[in-house]
Amino acid sequence: MDNKQKEIPLQLYNNGPGQKTGNFHIKKLEELPLKAYSPKAHRHDFFEIIYITEGEGTHVIDFKSWNIEQGSVFLIHPGQVHYWQTKFVSGYALIFQEESFISSSNSTAHNQSIDLLFLLGQQNTIYLDTQAQLAFEKQLVTIKKEYDSENEYRNILFQAYLNILIVFLSRIKEKKSLIKPEKKDILLKFKKLVIENYKTEKSVSFFADHMCMTVNNLIKTIKSITGFSPGQILRHALSMEARRLLVHTDLTTAQIAYELHFEDPSYFSRFFKRETGQSPSQFRKNFYLTSS
Repeated sequence: MDNKQKEIPLQLYNNGPGQKTGNFHIKKLEELPLKAYSPKAHRHDFFEIIYITEGEGTHVIDFKSWNIEQGSVFLIHPGQVHYWQTKFVSGYALIFQEESFISSSNSTAHNQSIDLLFLLGQQNTIYLDTQAQLAFEKQLVTIKKEYDSENEYRNILFQAYLNILIVFLSRIKEKKSLIKPEKKDILLKFKKLVIENYKTEKSVSFFADHMCMTVNNLIKTIKSITGFSPGQILRHALSMEARRLLVHTDLTTAQIAYELHFEDPSYFSRFFKRETGQSPSQFRKNFYLTSS
């Protein structure tokens, strides 16, 4: 992989493929430009659900490799770095922003939308069996037909369609969620705050204050849902971004340290080794040795 770049390429929502009005889009993969499933690492500022009807190879999402096969559903959220190792894939790509599904005034639909965000944050891939493939693809064909028609009020329908897909995928991934909706709301708010602030804010008290919670209550709630403390989640987000920059750019360790708002590069190196078990230079070297 070509590593000669100063930053990871970002595909912006308003520059996305086949854009029309609104904040929800669906296209067939074979209709997209080749860069849409590029072998070069990149990230988006939008959510993406990709469904594979045909193809083979590997889809790498934040250092984890997933097999490309019929019935694969890839769930990618903003900021994640991914790339493809494939010559051909066929299927559908749904591209949408947060406003596509959490603006609904219906509380049930809102909670289902939170389920999707929760799902996106836990696992990036679901493999559907034959029966589920038929049902899922039938929904996608219906959505694509409506999308291509440009009928009036279609954006209202897209909200409903997206919530249908949310419920479908949630039922497949988890037979029954035992997490109360209010706890999922807290988790979503916390994760959004982490995504927006992890580079500059490294104290759990900052997040607790912004969520109008005590530190102890936030720790107890987040750990009861995820099994990890807020501090662990925050450090994981920071170390993940460091890993992305180490292998997908040619920034020096010191430059990465300053990018992540560490005042002292040596402290960043100690932090990185504590989180990954390797120094930044070792991690970069080992990645290219194992991927070459």
